[in-house]
Amino acid sequence: MFRILLVVPYPKLEETAKRICSVYFRKKDFQIDIRVIQAEEVKKMELDKTYDLIIGRGRSAAILKKRETNIQVLEIPITGYDVMRALLKAREQFHTKQAAVIVSSTYSHDEKTLSTMSGTKVLVREISDFERVSEGVVRAVEEGCDTIIGGYSVSQAAAEAGIHSVTIETGEEAVIQIMHEAVRMMETIYKERERQQIHETITQTSGEGIIYVNGKGEIGLANKKILQMIYRESGAVHGEKIDTVYP
Repeated sequence: MFRILLVVPYPKLEETAKRICSVYFRKKDFQIDIRVIQAEEVKKMELDKTYDLIIGRGRSAAILKKRETNIQVLEIPITGYDVMRALLKAREQFHTKQAAVIVSSTYSHDEKTLSTMSGTKVLVREISDFERVSEGVVRAVEEGCDTIIGGYSVSQAAAEAGIHSVTIETGEEAVIQIMHEAVRMMETIYKERERQQIHETITQTSGEGIIYVNGKGEIGLANKKILQMIYRESGAVHGEKIDTVYP
Protein backbone atom coordinates (compact mmCIF):
# COMPACT_ATOMS: atom_id res chain seq x y z
CA MET A 1 0.00 0.00 0.00
CA PHE A 2 1.12 3.56 -0.75
CA ARG A 3 2.48 5.15 2.45
CA ILE A 4 2.34 8.89 3.22
CA LEU A 5 3.94 10.73 6.14
CA LEU A 6 2.30 14.04 7.04
CA VAL A 7 4.44 16.23 9.31
CA VAL A 8 2.51 19.04 11.04
CA PRO A 9 3.79 21.70 13.49
CA TYR A 10 0.90 21.75 15.98
CA PRO A 11 -1.82 19.37 17.35
CA LYS A 12 -4.78 21.35 15.97
CA LEU A 13 -3.56 20.76 12.41
CA GLU A 14 -3.18 17.06 13.20
CA GLU A 15 -6.86 16.94 14.21
CA THR A 16 -7.89 18.82 11.06
CA ALA A 17 -5.90 16.48 8.81
CA LYS A 18 -7.33 13.36 10.48
CA ARG A 19 -10.87 14.66 10.08
CA ILE A 20 -10.40 15.58 6.41
CA CYS A 21 -8.76 12.25 5.55
CA SER A 22 -11.56 10.30 7.23
CA VAL A 23 -14.30 12.29 5.50
CA TYR A 24 -12.92 12.98 2.01
CA PHE A 25 -10.18 10.40 1.41
CA ARG A 26 -11.13 7.27 3.37
CA LYS A 27 -11.71 5.24 0.17
CA LYS A 28 -8.32 6.11 -1.30
CA ASP A 29 -5.72 3.35 -1.48
CA PHE A 30 -3.10 4.80 0.85
CA GLN A 31 -2.00 4.74 4.47
CA ILE A 32 -1.24 8.09 6.10
CA ASP A 33 0.75 8.61 9.28
CA ILE A 34 0.43 12.05 10.91
CA ARG A 35 3.13 13.26 13.28
CA VAL A 36 3.33 16.53 15.22
CA ILE A 37 6.97 17.63 14.92
CA GLN A 38 8.62 21.05 15.12
CA ALA A 39 11.06 22.07 12.40
CA GLU A 40 14.14 21.75 14.62
CA GLU A 41 13.13 18.19 15.50
CA VAL A 42 12.65 17.35 11.81
CA LYS A 43 16.39 17.85 11.29
CA LYS A 44 17.19 15.05 13.75
CA MET A 45 14.30 12.60 13.40
CA GLU A 46 14.75 9.13 11.94
CA LEU A 47 12.55 8.47 8.92
CA ASP A 48 11.16 5.17 7.74
CA LYS A 49 12.49 4.80 4.20
CA THR A 50 9.40 2.81 3.18
CA TYR A 51 7.35 6.02 2.91
CA ASP A 52 6.44 6.81 -0.68
CA LEU A 53 5.57 10.46 -0.08
CA ILE A 54 6.16 13.04 2.66
CA ILE A 55 4.09 16.19 3.26
CA GLY A 56 5.29 19.10 5.39
CA ARG A 57 4.68 22.81 5.95
CA GLY A 58 6.98 25.80 5.74
CA ARG A 59 10.42 25.26 7.24
CA SER A 60 9.73 21.57 7.92
CA ALA A 61 9.01 21.01 4.23
CA ALA A 62 12.20 22.86 3.25
CA ILE A 63 14.28 20.68 5.61
CA LEU A 64 12.64 17.49 4.36
CA LYS A 65 13.29 18.41 0.72
CA LYS A 66 17.00 18.78 1.48
CA ARG A 67 17.16 15.58 3.53
CA GLU A 68 15.05 13.18 1.52
CA THR A 69 16.42 13.17 -2.00
CA ASN A 70 14.90 9.74 -2.74
CA ILE A 71 11.38 10.47 -1.46
CA GLN A 72 8.98 12.97 -2.99
CA VAL A 73 8.15 15.86 -0.61
CA LEU A 74 5.08 18.07 -0.98
CA GLU A 75 4.61 21.40 0.81
CA ILE A 76 1.30 22.38 2.41
CA PRO A 77 0.39 25.72 0.83
CA ILE A 78 -0.25 28.85 2.88
CA THR A 79 -3.45 30.08 1.27
CA GLY A 80 -4.84 33.59 1.09
CA TYR A 81 -7.55 32.51 3.54
CA ASP A 82 -4.88 31.42 6.05
CA VAL A 83 -3.06 34.76 5.75
CA MET A 84 -6.27 36.78 5.99
CA ARG A 85 -7.36 35.02 9.17
CA ALA A 86 -3.97 35.84 10.74
CA LEU A 87 -4.17 39.50 9.65
CA LEU A 88 -7.64 39.94 11.10
CA LYS A 89 -6.49 38.35 14.35
CA ALA A 90 -3.50 40.72 14.47
CA ARG A 91 -5.72 43.74 13.89
CA GLU A 92 -8.09 42.69 16.67
CA GLN A 93 -5.38 41.65 19.13
CA PHE A 94 -2.72 44.31 18.55
CA HIS A 95 -4.55 47.08 16.62
CA THR A 96 -1.96 46.55 13.90
CA LYS A 97 -1.27 49.48 11.58
CA GLN A 98 1.31 47.84 9.30
CA ALA A 99 2.04 44.12 9.11
CA ALA A 100 4.69 42.08 7.35
CA VAL A 101 3.64 38.71 5.99
CA ILE A 102 6.83 36.65 5.84
CA VAL A 103 6.40 33.42 3.91
CA SER A 104 8.43 31.04 1.75
CA SER A 105 6.49 32.00 -1.36
CA THR A 106 4.59 35.14 -2.39
CA TYR A 107 2.39 33.12 -4.72
CA SER A 108 -1.23 34.34 -4.49
CA HIS A 109 -0.41 36.77 -1.66
CA ASP A 110 -1.00 40.20 -3.17
CA GLU A 111 -0.15 43.14 -0.90
CA LYS A 112 -2.89 45.43 -2.25
CA THR A 113 -5.62 42.80 -1.92
CA LEU A 114 -4.57 41.80 1.59
CA SER A 115 -4.34 45.46 2.67
CA THR A 116 -7.80 46.29 1.32
CA MET A 117 -9.51 43.22 2.79
CA SER A 118 -7.83 43.40 6.21
CA GLY A 119 -7.98 47.16 6.67
CA THR A 120 -4.26 47.09 7.51
CA LYS A 121 -1.27 48.08 5.42
CA VAL A 122 0.41 44.81 4.46
CA LEU A 123 3.91 44.10 3.14
CA VAL A 124 4.60 40.62 1.76
CA ARG A 125 8.17 39.44 2.07
CA GLU A 126 9.57 36.17 0.74
CA ILE A 127 12.14 34.15 2.67
CA SER A 128 14.04 31.61 0.59
CA ASP A 129 16.46 30.63 3.38
CA PHE A 130 14.80 29.86 6.70
CA GLU A 131 18.14 30.21 8.47
CA ARG A 132 17.84 33.97 7.79
CA VAL A 133 14.32 34.48 9.14
CA SER A 134 15.58 36.79 11.91
CA GLU A 135 17.08 39.10 9.28
CA GLY A 136 13.71 39.24 7.53
CA VAL A 137 12.00 40.23 10.78
CA VAL A 138 14.54 43.01 11.41
CA ARG A 139 14.10 44.38 7.88
CA ALA A 140 10.31 44.37 8.29
CA VAL A 141 10.60 46.40 11.51
CA GLU A 142 12.94 48.84 9.75
CA GLU A 143 10.24 49.25 7.10
CA GLY A 144 7.79 50.34 9.79
CA CYS A 145 5.93 47.09 10.51
CA ASP A 146 4.57 46.68 14.02
CA THR A 147 3.35 43.08 13.61
CA ILE A 148 4.85 40.03 11.94
CA ILE A 149 2.71 37.35 10.30
CA GLY A 150 4.22 33.98 9.40
CA GLY A 151 4.76 30.35 10.30
CA TYR A 152 6.16 28.98 13.54
CA SER A 153 9.77 29.84 12.71
CA VAL A 154 8.82 33.41 11.79
CA SER A 155 6.71 33.88 14.92
CA GLN A 156 9.53 32.55 17.09
CA ALA A 157 12.01 34.98 15.52
CA ALA A 158 9.56 37.86 16.07
CA ALA A 159 9.07 36.88 19.70
CA GLU A 160 12.83 36.80 20.25
CA ALA A 161 13.02 40.32 18.78
CA GLY A 162 10.18 41.52 21.04
CA ILE A 163 7.79 42.18 18.11
CA HIS A 164 4.08 41.36 18.02
CA SER A 165 3.39 38.31 15.88
CA VAL A 166 0.58 36.02 14.78
CA THR A 167 1.23 32.49 13.57
CA ILE A 168 -0.49 31.52 10.34
CA GLU A 169 -2.62 28.44 10.93
CA THR A 170 -3.46 26.07 8.09
CA GLY A 171 -7.16 25.91 7.24
CA GLU A 172 -9.17 22.97 5.97
CA GLU A 173 -9.07 24.19 2.36
CA ALA A 174 -5.24 23.99 2.31
CA VAL A 175 -5.28 20.45 3.73
CA ILE A 176 -7.86 19.33 1.16
CA GLN A 177 -5.76 20.92 -1.60
CA ILE A 178 -2.54 19.16 -0.57
CA MET A 179 -4.30 15.79 -0.13
CA HIS A 180 -5.73 16.01 -3.66
CA GLU A 181 -2.21 16.76 -4.87
CA ALA A 182 -0.92 13.76 -2.89
CA VAL A 183 -3.47 11.49 -4.60
CA ARG A 184 -2.36 12.77 -8.02
CA MET A 185 1.26 12.22 -7.03
CA MET A 186 0.44 8.69 -5.86
CA GLU A 187 -1.13 7.89 -9.24
CA THR A 188 1.90 9.35 -11.06
CA ILE A 189 4.35 7.33 -8.94
CA TYR A 190 2.36 4.13 -9.49
CA LYS A 191 2.36 4.68 -13.26
CA GLU A 192 6.12 5.35 -13.27
CA ARG A 193 6.79 2.21 -11.23
CA GLU A 194 4.65 0.16 -13.60
CA ARG A 195 6.51 1.62 -16.60
CA GLN A 196 9.87 0.79 -15.02
CA GLN A 197 8.75 -2.75 -14.21
CA ILE A 198 7.58 -3.37 -17.76
CA HIS A 199 10.78 -1.86 -19.15
CA GLU A 200 12.96 -4.00 -16.89
CA THR A 201 10.99 -7.16 -17.69
CA ILE A 202 11.39 -6.59 -21.43
CA THR A 203 15.09 -5.81 -21.27
CA GLN A 204 16.06 -8.59 -18.85
CA THR A 205 14.13 -11.34 -20.65
CA SER A 206 15.19 -10.35 -24.15
CA GLY A 207 17.46 -12.74 -26.03
CA GLU A 208 19.29 -9.77 -27.49
CA GLY A 209 21.94 -7.74 -25.73
CA ILE A 210 20.44 -4.40 -24.61
CA ILE A 211 22.29 -1.48 -23.07
CA TYR A 212 20.95 2.01 -22.22
CA VAL A 213 23.29 4.99 -22.30
CA ASN A 214 22.28 8.48 -21.08
CA GLY A 215 23.19 11.82 -22.62
CA LYS A 216 26.49 11.88 -20.71
CA GLY A 217 27.61 8.60 -22.22
CA GLU A 218 27.05 6.73 -18.93
CA ILE A 219 25.46 3.29 -18.70
CA GLY A 220 22.08 3.42 -17.02
CA LEU A 221 20.89 -0.13 -17.74
CA ALA A 222 22.41 -3.33 -19.12
CA ASN A 223 20.51 -6.59 -19.45
CA LYS A 224 21.83 -10.08 -18.70
CA LYS A 225 22.67 -10.89 -22.30
CA ILE A 226 24.95 -7.88 -22.81
CA LEU A 227 26.62 -8.52 -19.45
CA GLN A 228 27.40 -12.09 -20.56
CA MET A 229 28.85 -10.73 -23.78
CA ILE A 230 31.23 -8.34 -22.02
CA TYR A 231 31.90 -10.64 -19.03
CA ARG A 232 30.81 -8.10 -16.41
CA GLU A 233 28.31 -7.87 -13.54
CA SER A 234 25.43 -5.37 -13.51
CA GLY A 235 26.69 -3.34 -10.54
CA ALA A 236 30.13 -3.07 -12.08
CA VAL A 237 28.98 -1.27 -15.24
CA HIS A 238 26.19 0.98 -13.95
CA GLY A 239 27.32 4.62 -14.19
CA GLU A 240 30.46 3.83 -16.17
CA LYS A 241 31.26 5.42 -19.53
CA ILE A 242 30.15 3.28 -22.45
CA ASP A 243 33.40 3.74 -24.34
CA THR A 244 35.38 2.20 -21.44
CA VAL A 245 33.08 -0.80 -21.03
CA TYR A 246 32.12 -1.53 -24.63
CA PRO A 247 34.62 0.14 -27.02
